[in-house]
Amino acid sequence: MNKLVSLVILIVIYGGVYSYAQQSVDSMLFYPVDKKLEKAIYKTTKKHALFSYNIANITTPGFEPILYPEDQAELNAIIPNNSELREKVLLEHMSASMARNRNLQASYLSLYKKRFDTYRQIATIGKR
Repeated sequence: MNKLVSLVILIVIYGGVYSYAQQSVDSMLFYPVDKKLEKAIYKTTKKHALFSYNIANITTPGFEPILYPEDQAELNAIIPNNSELREKVLLEHMSASMARNRNLQASYLSLYKKRFDTYRQIATIGKR
């Protein structure tokens, strides 16, 4: 067997073992709620970027807002179906959604920080 092929096989095997070991360590150290918090933080970050993008393109002719399904449902409750406002970015709606999203993200980050403070206390046996 070629040395290069054996090296590639070794890297693939080691990578798989490392990945499995990392998953095992993660599952032992962290609770599923930590992963859910990470996903929620990531989603609020993406939503914030999307709201910013919509606001930045508010004056672009022909631009239609890009919304998450829950934001679209909220907008559907506010605006009638046949209104032309449905195809435009509503600054009030975007600003209110952005503020609500910011508060939600701050709450998630606070919870995440408390979780890691708890892990740090456990690891140091309560010493600072």
